[in-house]
Amino acid sequence: MPIYQYVGRTHEGSLSRGNISAEGLADAFRLLKQRGIIPLRLQEAGQRASLFSNKVSLFRRRLKPVHVQYFCRQMATMLSAGLQITRALEVVANQKQNSRLSEIARGLQREIEQGKPLHTALAVYRKEFGPMLVNLLAAGEESGNVDQIFSHYADYLEKRIKLASEIKGAMIYPSLLFIIGTAVIGLLTFYVLPRFAQILDTDKFEMPAMTRMMLAVSDFLRQNASEAALAGGMMLLAATVLYRRPRVQWWIDRLKFSLPVIGGLTTLAVTARMSRSLAMMLKSGLPFLKNLELTIPVLGNRYAATLMTNIKMELASGVDLHTTFSKIRFLPSLFLGLVEVGEKSGKLDRMFEEAADYYEAELEKRLKRAVQLLEPVMLLVISLFVGVVSTALISTIMRAVQSLY
Repeated sequence: MPIYQYVGRTHEGSLSRGNISAEGLADAFRLLKQRGIIPLRLQEAGQRASLFSNKVSLFRRRLKPVHVQYFCRQMATMLSAGLQITRALEVVANQKQNSRLSEIARGLQREIEQGKPLHTALAVYRKEFGPMLVNLLAAGEESGNVDQIFSHYADYLEKRIKLASEIKGAMIYPSLLFIIGTAVIGLLTFYVLPRFAQILDTDKFEMPAMTRMMLAVSDFLRQNASEAALAGGMMLLAATVLYRRPRVQWWIDRLKFSLPVIGGLTTLAVTARMSRSLAMMLKSGLPFLKNLELTIPVLGNRYAATLMTNIKMELASGVDLHTTFSKIRFLPSLFLGLVEVGEKSGKLDRMFEEAADYYEAELEKRLKRAVQLLEPVMLLVISLFVGVVSTALISTIMRAVQSLY
C-alpha cells in the first residue's frame, strides 16, 4: 500500500505533518478528513511535490476582492444550474477577465479531477481567497450546499466592496483639498514671502515679529532641505516599523474605541463585520465556536479580536451568548438585544443579518457625515494659514510705507 506524506491543519488551526498509508490519493484525503486534518500538501513518498504544493510566487499578481467576488458569483450561478464543479471551473478558466483567476481555476480543476475535495484544493490559495471561504466550503461539501456557500460569500464580499468604494469616493474631495491647500501654503511660505522680503529695503524699517519668524523658518527649511527630508523619512520609517509590532497595533486599536469621532466609527465597523460574518457562517451549518474562530480574523481590530478570543472558553462551558457578549464593552446595547432575541427564538442567523444591515447602513451615514464635517475643517485650517501669511505680508507693507514718511 502506498505511503503518502502530508502537511495540513487541524480544526483547531494547528499545523500537522506526517505519513499515512492509503490505497490512493482520494483514499488518503478521506482518511485525513476522518482524523480532522485539512491537508495543505499531499504527495506520495519519494515523489516531487505536485502543482498543489507549489508556493505562490511573491511577484505574482494577487487577486483583488472584486475578483474573488466575481469568482464566487460565477460558481454559485453555474452550480445552482446543475453544472459539475470541474465544468464550472473550466468555464471560469476560459474567461479572459483576469489571467490570475483563470490560472487558479485551471489549477483547482486539475486537483479536483485527481480526487481532491474543493476546499482542500482551494486551501493552497487561502491567502487570496481567505481561510473563511475554505472552511465554509468544507462545511458546504458535507451538507451538499456548495452553491449556497459561494452565493453567501459573494454577497458578503459585495457588501464589503461597496462600503470600501463609498469610503474611497467620499475621501476624494477632502484629499484633493488637502493636496491643493498644502501646495498653496508651500508656495506662499517658500516662494512668495522670501521674494517679497528681498524686494523691500529692510534697512530702513524693522519687519514685524511674525514676518521675521516665518522667514526664519522658511530660510532654515530651504537651506537644510536634504537634512529635513532625511529626518522626515527616518521618522516615517521608524513609525512604520513601530506600527508593525503587534503590541503597538493592539494599543492603537484599543485607543480607537475611546477617541471622540473615530471611536463611534470603529464600534460600528467592528460590529458590522462581526454580524455579517456570523450571519453568513451560521447559514452554512458550522458550529458556533468554529464560526467565532473564523470571525475573529476579519474584525480588523486586534483589541476586539483579543476580547472575542477570551470569551471562547466561556461559550464552550455553556454560558449563553447574550451574557457572554454583554461583557464586551464596545458592543452596542441594540446588538446585544438582537442576540438575546435570536437565542430565544432560535433565529440567531436572521438576527445577526439584521444587525449587519443596520450597522452597515449606520456606518455609511456616519462616514458621510464625518467627511462632510472634515471638508469645512480643512478649509478653515487652510484659510487660517493663508490669513497668517497674508497678515505678515500686509503688516510688512504697512511698516515699509510708514518708513517712507
